[in-house]
Amino acid sequence: ATGTGTRELGDSRLKERHWQSIKHSTCYGRFVPDTEDSKVRDGSYRKPRARQSFEDWMLYVTTKAVGIEVNLQLSDFTLQNHKMSLLDQHIMDDPDFQNTRQTALKDASDLACAEVMHTTHRYWYNLVGRRYGVQSWAPDSRNYYDIKGALNPSLGRKFPNGLRGGEKWIAEVLQEKLKLILPDVTLRMSSKDYSHEPFAILAGWIENAKRPDVYSTHTLKEIVVWQHPPSINVFNVAEHGRRHFRVLEYTSNMSLCMHEVAGEPYPDRVGGILSMSAGVPMTTLDPDASLIVTRALNSELGTQTLIQDRFLAGLLPTCLVEKYTFWQSEDDNIIGYEKQNLSENEEENDDEDDRPSTRLKITLAKGEDFDKSGFCNSSGEALVQRVPVTTARDEIFEVDKMIPTLTLLNVLSAPPASFLKRIGMLLSRLDNLAHVLIWSTSNIKSAHSPASIDIMELPRVNLKFKSQKVASVDGNVEYRLYSNDNDGLYISTSTEAREIAERLLGSISHFIVLQNAENDLFVLMPGCAIPRRLHTDGSHLSVQVILDRRNQEWINNTGEVRCYLYPIHNSRSFLVTPSLASSMYLMVMYFITGSYKDVFKMVESCVSEELTAEEKQIFDQLEFLGNDSHPDAHACRLKLSVVTVGLGGDDSMKCPWSVKMEMEEYCKKHQHVSSACRLTTEEELLLLQLCTPTARERLSLLLLNRKAYVTAVSSLGKIPPDKSLTVKLGTERMPSFENFDSVIDNTIIDNPKKTMISSKLFGAAYSRPEEEQIAYGGLRALEFINAALNSGIEVKSARYGFPLIYDLMTNTVGFKLHPNDRPHNWGRILFRLLPPNDYKTTSAEMSVLRILSENPQIANNPNIPKFHIDSGMAKVKGIFGGKDAVSRLLEQLGAFFQKDNVQNMSRKHEALSECEPRKSMVLTRPNSYAEQRLWVVPRITNYSLDKFQLDIQNCASVNIPVRQLQAFSSKPLAPMKLEKFVEELTRTELGEAQVSSTLPFNLGAERATQTHCSMATTQRITTDVMKYAEKTNAEKSPILLGFRPNEIKSFHNAPAALNRATDQLTKLSRSLNIAMDYDRKSLWNLMNRALAIATSDERSDTPNAGGPDGECNFFRFRLGQCSEREPSAWFELLVSSTLSTTGEHDIRSLNPYLSALAYKTVMSLTVVAMLTSIRISQTDRALTSLGKLIILLRKVKATNNPERQTRLSQEIQLQAAKVATDITNERHFMKMDANFITFDPRYLVFEFTYAIMLRKSQVILVNKFMDSLRNNRSMCHQMIMGAGKTTVVTPLLALMLADGKSLVTQVVPHALLDFS
Repeated sequence: ATGTGTRELGDSRLKERHWQSIKHSTCYGRFVPDTEDSKVRDGSYRKPRARQSFEDWMLYVTTKAVGIEVNLQLSDFTLQNHKMSLLDQHIMDDPDFQNTRQTALKDASDLACAEVMHTTHRYWYNLVGRRYGVQSWAPDSRNYYDIKGALNPSLGRKFPNGLRGGEKWIAEVLQEKLKLILPDVTLRMSSKDYSHEPFAILAGWIENAKRPDVYSTHTLKEIVVWQHPPSINVFNVAEHGRRHFRVLEYTSNMSLCMHEVAGEPYPDRVGGILSMSAGVPMTTLDPDASLIVTRALNSELGTQTLIQDRFLAGLLPTCLVEKYTFWQSEDDNIIGYEKQNLSENEEENDDEDDRPSTRLKITLAKGEDFDKSGFCNSSGEALVQRVPVTTARDEIFEVDKMIPTLTLLNVLSAPPASFLKRIGMLLSRLDNLAHVLIWSTSNIKSAHSPASIDIMELPRVNLKFKSQKVASVDGNVEYRLYSNDNDGLYISTSTEAREIAERLLGSISHFIVLQNAENDLFVLMPGCAIPRRLHTDGSHLSVQVILDRRNQEWINNTGEVRCYLYPIHNSRSFLVTPSLASSMYLMVMYFITGSYKDVFKMVESCVSEELTAEEKQIFDQLEFLGNDSHPDAHACRLKLSVVTVGLGGDDSMKCPWSVKMEMEEYCKKHQHVSSACRLTTEEELLLLQLCTPTARERLSLLLLNRKAYVTAVSSLGKIPPDKSLTVKLGTERMPSFENFDSVIDNTIIDNPKKTMISSKLFGAAYSRPEEEQIAYGGLRALEFINAALNSGIEVKSARYGFPLIYDLMTNTVGFKLHPNDRPHNWGRILFRLLPPNDYKTTSAEMSVLRILSENPQIANNPNIPKFHIDSGMAKVKGIFGGKDAVSRLLEQLGAFFQKDNVQNMSRKHEALSECEPRKSMVLTRPNSYAEQRLWVVPRITNYSLDKFQLDIQNCASVNIPVRQLQAFSSKPLAPMKLEKFVEELTRTELGEAQVSSTLPFNLGAERATQTHCSMATTQRITTDVMKYAEKTNAEKSPILLGFRPNEIKSFHNAPAALNRATDQLTKLSRSLNIAMDYDRKSLWNLMNRALAIATSDERSDTPNAGGPDGECNFFRFRLGQCSEREPSAWFELLVSSTLSTTGEHDIRSLNPYLSALAYKTVMSLTVVAMLTSIRISQTDRALTSLGKLIILLRKVKATNNPERQTRLSQEIQLQAAKVATDITNERHFMKMDANFITFDPRYLVFEFTYAIMLRKSQVILVNKFMDSLRNNRSMCHQMIMGAGKTTVVTPLLALMLADGKSLVTQVVPHALLDFS
């Protein structure tokens, strides 16, 4: 009948209800469930109330008091004495009913119900057998604007009147924005002092659009203003079931709001902070019907009311609102139940409901201002806790005591200087606060109880951090926020670490810095946000980034790992991109922020034949940057087109722009392209070839000329020094135009009486503009100049002709649009707007204007004649008598220009002819690096150098001591005087048994071993065992002084030995830290000096050797570097040049003032800087191992039981051996003699890149492979796990074999691709 299940026992998912007979003598056989009111169950509801009539009592006990009843007396089942019917389809389709229908009621297409109550404005139904009820409310017909109490009576203060001194922050945040977001709205606020409050609440009425059928005239707005950081949230107060709720409509800062408001975000500035706003603050509400959903699952939970998600937006983080369904209990507290994630075709699984789950328990602490008006104006606070439960069934609330209960901490309301606020603002770089959860495991009883910060979750980016207490070597204890997803990494709070990352990332800001125990730094950047530029129309060179974090398709394509982790190299000079997706994302971010130089560097590492969905969507973002018209942007797009040639499949990197159009723009702007982004001649020729994909298409004249020019430039190196190349260029017919400057007019000097008769006539009609209309700028001045332009400028014009232009040039008419304008300049502008028939005719008037236009010093001469306007009949008489104002002026000017002093001030005007297009150009072979600078590009041409000699004497000239070089080539940490800390001991000295040189087994009796093959194998094994025994028995192992095996065993019983060992480790730690500090400073100095010499910050040439012209050329070059017209080296480029056979040419071509000796010095500094960087990493590893050893020693106690003593001694011995190995590591690929240190630079660059030191066995093995290659022999080698075949040997071989001529292919399992 109810469609809620079958007759089978246990078929219902709901917890069974207990039915009992009403305990009254007249009610035997009338059963009600335990969810009914207790007065109904015990029968006390039948007792009449005071002054209650019999009729009222009878109506109450028979129709209203009992809700759900099985009446065996009448054999009837009723709900509030109503019969069953199907639930109205209008309710079934209500949006507020869909969540309940799709979850708890998803198994039924129709729902049986019985009416509970029917009033004027409400229908109340209970769903039969479902324990759910619905109340359908009609729209409220009251106009809240006219009702006293609708606006909270406690908001008695009008904003901004009466603000206290400490409350000025509210006006600073809100007052400027208020007229934009809520015009004509009067806000009111409480008399409470908000000086030190985190936020302030204001409210006011906004007028609704007037419509005859709507009786609600206003909508109540509630504005929450946050102090630190400043932001504004605007809510509508909406009626729902005759209760009033907030609905978030607008936020000024999406990053800091608890809810992500729907709609496209847009830039806004509040309190001086630029942020992304969203929503429309001026929305209004019309009365609407509403639906209330209730349920009574059991007597323990009582009746619960569903709270719709929109009423919690902005109050709880969005990630919680999306994860939980919220039900409010009868005590007003709220419980959130995890939502079911069942697809339409997925069957319900009872086992899934029995899984462990969580509840969000929201305990409300109500304020003292209890509101009885019914408009929900009471204040309150909430304690939000996530409680683990044993089952996901809603009707069961059984706490899982094995998992701690977590309490949510509110970042927004935290004090500005608190750690909670700082960590919250830091995490907001990774995701909006709507998806950031900070939890405490403390036992918190109220909203203001002290709490620790223990767990941080960012569900959308799949990140989690946990607070851990860490004891340092010096005994101090600190708390670190460790990442659950990146083992051993914790959030770095160091200002220095942040500055290093910001220097490398430029304008990119959405990242945090992580750190490990070895002080390695990492940049963590979320990849699940779509990055876009603020302006996409190309009209602005904006580099403001918009991050769209809400695109679910983008997030799904990103996969489970939704953040990119970029290690910062130990030299702190560059980032390492561990995957193709991370490289592409960083490249796109650099492109958006205008770091074109970094984009150009990264392009070659962002190429693949096939792209995953994640990589493809990142690459597709370049389409939105196709309208970036910066010269370097064209170069970057063309470079990407070059490296993706041949990748034309559907899933490959097909560039979304026209190569032809980009090439044309690049050619037009070539002189303005930064040196670091210039294309080589080979790249340009390839692109020009791509511009003509078919025989029918022809290149434009611009590209044809460019092709001829580039082809000639690429051939210059092949011609003799005394020869030249002539490049013929195509030309276009020049458009015809009238040349204003082709006429030289000295009529006022040579023949001052040659005048225009028409100018005299109209000059007499001239009326000078009024000063107050045009001299002060503004709208009147703008209208005047617009009228002049629309009317037309002519010499004969009465209003805008010769007299006006003359008055402007002589400053008689002080016309200005801007206070800094000069009237003379406006006169020159109007003069050049004269029609050709005026300026092509020579006359005294035109001659005067030409002279004054080109000679402002004459126009400003105090003795220059002024134009005097005649009045009345004098105008007519003057015209016929030859004494009109223009004639008098020209006569005076003729005499004025004849004066010697005026003649000396005058600059002779030269006729300018039209330009002729260039038809050819002659190119000669450059004789020095100083020539043809526009073709210099900072590139390394090959990486095949296999022998590098570091000049010891050259190193000494830059204060690099020989002792350090000796250490670098053998034991890097030797300057610490390792003999004070380490001793070399044999197995015998360590008390260990000798390794036997005989086989531990004898197979001679086995018949299978008598064959020739078996005997050879046995002989080989015997020889191998013998050689291994000889080698192992003769080897010496490094051991820390005081840490021999017998000494370690005595630590528990001999405090003196333990103290000596502890003191020894303290000294070693101090020495390592001193060495670390020295190397850090040295590395910075070495890198900076290498770059200073390479870029001529530190001059390596002889000043004034080339005379004044030479110095001017040098300073021209230095200014070119500042403007990026001239190339400048960077440290990674210097490192790369150590691998090149043409490294000297590649680097010296960047700086024509860099001598050969200076280049050698730069390389010496670069090599020593790399060696220093590697030693820093070695020291870091040693300090980390040493810290663990010191902590182990602190655990040594005489009270330890024997088993723990043995285990601890073994751990100490192993850790001590590791420390000794770390500090005595040797370098095995360098040879030093009296003059040079000789080595293969590829080994050094590999060590520098990965901050490791190659093992001896790895160097020997790689050399074997290279020898086999030189001798044209194949080679196969098997290595044990952990020997470095994937992360060291294979990549190192690839580096050494990839000489630019050979194709090297690595084959590895997919899971190991990133490691290789």
